[in-house]
Amino acid sequence: MTDETYAERTATTGRATAASLEELLTFERLLADLSASFANVSGDQLETEIESSLRQLQAFLGFDRSNFVEFTADGSATVLCSVAAQGVERYQPGPAPAFLSWYLGQVRAGKIMKVRSLDDLPPEAIEQMEYRRRSGIRSSLGIPLRVGGRVVGLINFSAFRSTRDWPDDLIARLKIVGEVMAQALVRRRSATSLDELLTFERLLADLSASFANVSGDQLEAEIESALRQLQTFLGFDRSNFFEFTADGWATILCSVSRDGVEGYSTGPAPDFLRWYLAQVRSGKVMQLRSLDDLPPDATEAIEYRRRSGIRSSLGIPLRVGGRIVGFINFSAFRSTREWPDDLISRLKIVGEVMAQALVRKRSDAALQASEELWRSMFEASNLGIAVLDQRLHYVATNSAFQTMLGFAGDELQKLTPLDLIVEDDREAAAMRIAELQQGERHHHDDIKQYRRKDGTVVWGHGYLSAVRDAGSRPKMLIGTVIDVTDSKRAQDALREAQSTLARVTRLTTMHEVTASIAHEVNQPLAAIVANGNAAVRWLRRTPPDVAEAAENVNQIISDGHRASRIVASIRGMFNKDERAKVSLDVNEIIQEVVELLHGELNGRRVSVRTELSRDLPQISADRVQLQQVILNLVMNAGEAMTTTPDGARALNINSKLGQPDEVIIAVEDSGPGIDPKDADRIFDAFFTTKPQGMGMGLSICRSIVESHGGRLSASARRPHGSIFYVTLPSAAALIARSG
Repeated sequence: MTDETYAERTATTGRATAASLEELLTFERLLADLSASFANVSGDQLETEIESSLRQLQAFLGFDRSNFVEFTADGSATVLCSVAAQGVERYQPGPAPAFLSWYLGQVRAGKIMKVRSLDDLPPEAIEQMEYRRRSGIRSSLGIPLRVGGRVVGLINFSAFRSTRDWPDDLIARLKIVGEVMAQALVRRRSATSLDELLTFERLLADLSASFANVSGDQLEAEIESALRQLQTFLGFDRSNFFEFTADGWATILCSVSRDGVEGYSTGPAPDFLRWYLAQVRSGKVMQLRSLDDLPPDATEAIEYRRRSGIRSSLGIPLRVGGRIVGFINFSAFRSTREWPDDLISRLKIVGEVMAQALVRKRSDAALQASEELWRSMFEASNLGIAVLDQRLHYVATNSAFQTMLGFAGDELQKLTPLDLIVEDDREAAAMRIAELQQGERHHHDDIKQYRRKDGTVVWGHGYLSAVRDAGSRPKMLIGTVIDVTDSKRAQDALREAQSTLARVTRLTTMHEVTASIAHEVNQPLAAIVANGNAAVRWLRRTPPDVAEAAENVNQIISDGHRASRIVASIRGMFNKDERAKVSLDVNEIIQEVVELLHGELNGRRVSVRTELSRDLPQISADRVQLQQVILNLVMNAGEAMTTTPDGARALNINSKLGQPDEVIIAVEDSGPGIDPKDADRIFDAFFTTKPQGMGMGLSICRSIVESHGGRLSASARRPHGSIFYVTLPSAAALIARSG
């Protein structure tokens, strides 16, 4: 072996030796392993996995630096990972350097950037040329990564020690593994977008609650903390809170900025903000995406933004009692930002909560105005809102809450949430509230049933958070409830309709099968009866005609054999279809079924836990039939737990290696279990314990499993419940049997 890298050897004519073939196979295995590592990588491990992959590719191919860059929705680019050889400077994670603008623009347009030397760069790529001369890059390769037809990032490799060629087959392979990384990145974005929205809503609720009873000497610190949390969550570079003063000017109360960005000093606002302050004070929301949004007469503001490097900014006037008392401001220095209306409205709410606390601190009159505003918001809200004391008694409730539950305000003051929650949900709710009171959680939200004064039940989506004192003890609880009864009923009706349709389909299918069996078997049975009658008549003659009777008996025997063949044919129809059997991963089938039934199980309030062993052998099976078996067992488990209290409905699905070359799937439930007297009959056809059951599900499941060379069994689970086991031979074992 020489010191040449794999890429250099594959690019050199005449090197197609056994060694190079071995390296090609090693490279293909490396690409396959790297791609497989991203199949189920968790979001918090994604950057680590990408960095590890870049490091392995760089070591194998002899590159000097490797980078993974993500394109963001606002048009900017972020260096997600950068790996460099010893003595080579790597990029810092974060916003891509400005000198890469031309290069990134080419890749974002979908162009593969194969740069063998500086001569490959056009004259307009001035910053790129200067950087390459300064850093010593000899050759580089940039590959755009597409997901769903959109370029979401790029993978980049650079050579500092030598000039490199970039063969098309190498680019194609690197593009494949790069797009596997990009797909994992997009999956994380999609999975986190909903969580981020919910987290943001909770952050706003927690920030709002933190100002409910903040003391005057802690107000600035609380505002600064809130600005810092908002800035961190939303990715702003600087956040400010301004208070308008009685003399017509403004004071900077708090200013928070990230490292490298200059914050404002607290005190009187600078003169160059005069035009901007006048706009906000007039009630205008200042959404500035770029300098082009500023009018020519905003000279000082334009000059300051050019000088400081602000790309975009947002200023929201804050009203208390109908009067603008200040504004909250956010700025972006690293990228151009959009300002959606729903984001502005949410920031306005939390900003006005801060402003209300500020007004309470300034004067008793303003305090009264603030309380009136809060009361109007409290009463006008479509949400049911309630305030509870430390003993969980309702201190105050708004009209929406009272209407939802049918109680008057003074009646609710004698009750607690546990008095209103239905019995099935009460134990779990009490546990969550206790955790909230003890400081083990900051908030609690879920969907549960409430009993109205008239005895009827409504479904509500409730959110409860604690307002704490200086010692972190809960002073009060603030809760909101949304009536989701109609939505819940619609979901239940949909599930019932789907269930009814499934039952009708099964009954229809059974009717057709029964009719077919009856038709096929009826003919030989009719012939048997006819020949039996004829034989009796021959034997009753005087003297009996034994020869004719014997002929009829022979025909009866023949018709009996014909009926037996028909039954065997029908059984074979269900047991011997090998056409659709392929090699399968049982864990993949289990995960597909769990995902398919997620809504159904969630509606039944069943918690699902999977423990799937890795490195299980492949099995040979019909994918649809195996899915049907697992789906049937999971649905049976969910139905079995209908009478189990909420919070105790646990479904465990496990996979493991059994005897050599056997895979075992176990489905456990926490229901009442199998009655011992029924244990030997549960797999019999037409035996059922369900009021509307057909008794075919487990029987068909057993037929399917046995047709795959496996076994279906059941046992009791301790302390209660049942476990169903599906045992299947591996594909290799099945081949060995047939051989």
